[in-house]
Amino acid sequence: MRMARLRGFTLIELLVVIAIIALLIGILLPALGSARAEGRALVCAANLKSVGQAVNAYVASEGVFPPSYVYARYAYNEEGGSNGAWLMNEQCSSDERGKGYIHWSWSLFSGDDTGIAETAFTCPVLPGKGAPATNPKDDPAAQESYFQRQSESARDRQAKRIAYTGNAAIFPRNKFENCPSNAGPGRKDRLVNSALVDGSTFGASGVILATEFSIVKGGQPWKSVADINAETRSVSHRSVMPFQTVSGDPNCYNSSALFFDEREPAYKTAEDLLTVEVSNFALSERPINAVGRHHPGQRDEFGGTANFVFVDGHVERSTVKNMTTKNKWGDRIYALTGRDIRVQLFGQNRP
Repeated sequence: MRMARLRGFTLIELLVVIAIIALLIGILLPALGSARAEGRALVCAANLKSVGQAVNAYVASEGVFPPSYVYARYAYNEEGGSNGAWLMNEQCSSDERGKGYIHWSWSLFSGDDTGIAETAFTCPVLPGKGAPATNPKDDPAAQESYFQRQSESARDRQAKRIAYTGNAAIFPRNKFENCPSNAGPGRKDRLVNSALVDGSTFGASGVILATEFSIVKGGQPWKSVADINAETRSVSHRSVMPFQTVSGDPNCYNSSALFFDEREPAYKTAEDLLTVEVSNFALSERPINAVGRHHPGQRDEFGGTANFVFVDGHVERSTVKNMTTKNKWGDRIYALTGRDIRVQLFGQNRP
């Protein structure tokens, strides 16, 4: 008699339970997605912090920040050529390009092939965990079909994936001051010692050292690190120049105003670049557009947030607009020689 009185769920009761479960899933999934995105952003921040620590270790050992890239002393496949050796007097001629670049990702880890650099320079949010190396010739593990140069005679020494880029105000190119024809008549690239940054307006805690590369939504994912003037090849070995000149050629390496006009500031922050749609220009044309904006958090009209590591090693997450308008890239281009002209800070009126 007791068994006879037991009954199952009615159809209406089952539908109510299913509806409640569906409602809970609809509520929880966005939260789980946000938590996952936040977790990946934290991994990227931790890796970037490790990169910043490696840079500081390099500075402590060498007395200067590493160059963004230099011509190698030997081709990669020559005897002893897998090391990071380079000579200042071999940076003056593009003929040396055949030996391949040494990128700062390689310099930090002394060419270690154990995989440390491969992990440290990655970010799980980005396609492939980072932009492809510029020229991974004879390294099948680093090759993919898009935005890479594989026609040069020697491979670059660079981490296979590069999620992070340096501040070009600190990481110089290989056009050094001992090369009379490089970087125009008045200013050349130079290696930067920490005192230059420590003694500047904002100090080591107020100047960005490195940040994340951006991706372009839709189409080719690494258009943001392409050189559209050179057959759309990758330039993931370059650092980001956050400034442009006040007059003349906006490229601060080329402008004649940079060398000859003593009356006006040589640089200004990239205010106008922030108004350009990210997908329209690549790294060679609009460098600030190569800065990431793919993490959750505060958003503006240009996208989300990126991680930034500062010279003193701490990491902040913010928007590229916020970092630029607050003058977080520094008050001068430390990596250029010549008269000490400070960057015209954001919001200042030009005389």
